[in-house]
Amino acid sequence: MKCSRPVCEKGVLVMSALLVMVAGIVFEAAADGVRALHGGQLQKGGKHYYEMTLREADPVLHSQEVTLYVYDAQGRPLMTHNSTVRAVVVSGREKVSLDLPPVGDNRLAGSALFTPQSGTQMLVTASWSDDQFPEQVKFSLTPAKTTGR
Repeated sequence: MKCSRPVCEKGVLVMSALLVMVAGIVFEAAADGVRALHGGQLQKGGKHYYEMTLREADPVLHSQEVTLYVYDAQGRPLMTHNSTVRAVVVSGREKVSLDLPPVGDNRLAGSALFTPQSGTQMLVTASWSDDQFPEQVKFSLTPAKTTGR
């Protein structure tokens, strides 16, 4: 099946534009040199990068410990003492809010009762004393993989 020449050229132009946009996004992330140093998910929110780790703190109660590490645009740890951070976790029909107070250097942490399952999302809102507008970042949480022995 052949397509008419103008339609094919238009498709090639659209695909080329998409490839350039994707390459630009990948280049921007690589140029920043920011890496997740603690094995968590890394997301950019406003001027900062946020790395989130999730750990089951109590398997009986299904308590989850959320730790957030904050980096500046160059990937350097950012002191969190002047921040107010709150997270909202939506897991199935559960909706849980938790505060993430500073617990040292570039680290914030808090815990809440929820069970991560496929499709669980966490929205983090961070306010900084030197910024006028809060930053938001969204993470996708998945249940921890367990190995049977």
